[in-house]
Amino acid sequence: MEYNNSTEISDNELQLCPGCQTFFGRKETNYMCSKCFKGSQASQPSDSTQKDQVKVSEITEKPSEELLISSTPPVPSKDIEMVPQEEASTEEKKVAEVTAPKPKKNRCNHCNKKTGLLGFSCKCELNFCAKHRHADDHNCSYDYQAETKKILEEKNPVVEASKFGRI
Repeated sequence: MEYNNSTEISDNELQLCPGCQTFFGRKETNYMCSKCFKGSQASQPSDSTQKDQVKVSEITEKPSEELLISSTPPVPSKDIEMVPQEEASTEEKKVAEVTAPKPKKNRCNHCNKKTGLLGFSCKCELNFCAKHRHADDHNCSYDYQAETKKILEEKNPVVEASKFGRI
């Protein structure tokens, strides 16, 4: 079986890039590699900017009022309060910091091992792996005894003998 490639590229069509001398370029890109070609395109002014430039020969000796008005930059009015860029950005950052919730960590707080999607959240509000998920394994700061006493007091009222005997 013979493999016939219909898109063969001749040697005269590919040449080393004159900019970096590392990669090959094609005739369409002036024999430049893609990186150098993009760089040269960015450095050259585009057609739209060339159209905007006014030729010296087109300008008359006495410029009309329309040209003077269009060439002067717009002046901001005094009624508009200008806020410096730095102050505005710091205020926006403060608001973003307050509203953005902290992302949940996916690492064990004790051994820094990855816990995967689930992990084990303890009542001390930390995330742990399977090995350190129990309170005695990670020196938990949550007081389970106080919580248990509180629950028992709520569920079980105190039973006392009546103060007055029945007759």
